Amino acid sequence: MRRTGHPEASLMRNILPVIPALFILAGCESQSDNPLGSGLNDRPDQEVQTLIIEPGAGWLDTGYYGYGNTNGGNTVAVGRVNDTLVRCLIDFKIEDLPDDVTAENLYRAQVEYYYAETPGIANWRPFSQGELVVDVCAVQSEWEDVETTWLKRTKDEEWDDPGADYGVPFGSFVLDDPPSGYGEIRSFDVTSLVSYWLENPDDEYGLLLLAQDEDTADVVKEFYSDDIDNSDNRPHLVVTWESSSGEKKEHRLEAWNDIFISHDLSQPDPLVYVYSSVLPLSAAFGTGGRLVFDFDLSQLPTDATVNLAELELYTSFPGREIGITVAAHPLEDDFTEDDTQGNLRRLELSDTKVTGDLDPAPPGYTRIIVTQIIADWITGQENQHGLVLKIGQERGYQDPVWFWTEEADDDRLPRLVIKYTLPPEYWYDEEPEERVTNIE
Repeated sequence: MRRTGHPEASLMRNILPVIPALFILAGCESQSDNPLGSGLNDRPDQEVQTLIIEPGAGWLDTGYYGYGNTNGGNTVAVGRVNDTLVRCLIDFKIEDLPDDVTAENLYRAQVEYYYAETPGIANWRPFSQGELVVDVCAVQSEWEDVETTWLKRTKDEEWDDPGADYGVPFGSFVLDDPPSGYGEIRSFDVTSLVSYWLENPDDEYGLLLLAQDEDTADVVKEFYSDDIDNSDNRPHLVVTWESSSGEKKEHRLEAWNDIFISHDLSQPDPLVYVYSSVLPLSAAFGTGGRLVFDFDLSQLPTDATVNLAELELYTSFPGREIGITVAAHPLEDDFTEDDTQGNLRRLELSDTKVTGDLDPAPPGYTRIIVTQIIADWITGQENQHGLVLKIGQERGYQDPVWFWTEEADDDRLPRLVIKYTLPPEYWYDEEPEERVTNIE
């Protein structure tokens, strides 16, 4: 929805910012006569045609800050960086404790975690310096580590309140500056929480860690998750109890689910970015800037073979020295350009169709190949609802890369360039002879 002369809306805040291979090229240079390679040379009757789709009727683009699932990373995090809140969920199988452990004979329960300042645990960053007071709460709803985000607890269910369902704290502890190098195992007390679970086993959905004062916190801390290779460094629940003979016994439970979720306070649900001329791709601990596109493909013949489809976007990499990995997801739902953040965050994304690296370059056009997505739409293998571009893994921290939209000046407008071929009159130099097979 391009409106010439409309004042440019303020940019999204820049604090935050597989599948067939996706090749992303910076600085669109002139292409060869046959950029599709030798695969077409064997079919001289197939002329390569080009369709260029530019902003206008049927072109949609906008942006939003989405919520990504952080499962599978080597670390979990808690705290706040700038306007981004980060919370951590950890679950232990309390039912796996020995049968003779009860709330009455429980002596002590602690969660052990591996704490360090290493390349694997990024507590060396400026926003990780200083103390963080952390509250420990009981999660009050079931959640799935492969689906959980700030908004959703399972694939089909949202939290009652975004950011997890939890009650009053059962305790708190301090995360100070970690030791450098190898690090060490540290712990915090959860005796009262485990006692509650032992008395109310149906209410055990794990624990939630969050900054005690999220309004003023300005530190994010990390420690190893249940996905780290060295099992000794995974979170453990260590339970000590007194047996009937008075002997103290100890049992260790390894975390079987852990994850962290985040939300950018500067991106409330009602925000709309339809008139922004520049939008970011970014990531910050599970949230990040995303771009949404849809196109009018009515000029593309239905019998066309899509050989190459490139989304050409004017791009800027302010202050970046390393590249990012970009993923393109087809949408399963329709969207409109004036959808709010809240609506866009609830869009269902299909599995990633393409992914690839985007390396820093001077400002200019970048090509993102989306051939498979366009081909699936044209052949009817998938319904066309649009696509989303996002950072491949939003669990990390990635400064934004900026992309110009249909609201940009004419010399920076996006476009979709499609190379396609049509079936020839015949696939052979001569029509093949009719062949008859006798069936006895």
